[in-house]
Amino acid sequence: MILNKKNARGLTPLKIVLIVAGLAGASAILTLVLNPAKQLSHTRNAQRRADVNVIASAVYQYSIEHDGAPPSNITNISTEICNTNAAHCEEYVKLDEIIPYMTSIPVDPMAAHTPGTGYAIKKSDHSRITVQSLYAENGTLIEVTR
Repeated sequence: MILNKKNARGLTPLKIVLIVAGLAGASAILTLVLNPAKQLSHTRNAQRRADVNVIASAVYQYSIEHDGAPPSNITNISTEICNTNAAHCEEYVKLDEIIPYMTSIPVDPMAAHTPGTGYAIKKSDHSRITVQSLYAENGTLIEVTR
């Protein structure tokens, strides 16, 4: 029996490439669908990075307009920043004086209903300011020093 090439069956290289590409695409979609918690934590960490930069920039702008002095209630001990909507802020740093340099003090996505913002601030001996996220996820350290 003579086989005709037109009737030959099998996988061509193009078919193999298409199958592999389809499996890779399905795998990527399944990863996103099956692990949304990881994707959400990355999104929250991105928001935290932005918030830390906003706070540090506002304190820096305040310092520039006040002869290089940051707000007086920032100490050399890392202390959580008070949420502007909170009624009691005895254990927190109130930064009402930097609000003119931003729209409002950001609040961490995981600290929405606490007196604190989820961000801490401290001043070094040389008046450098460090702002840090207290709820960073996946073992990530999110902080800015200016």
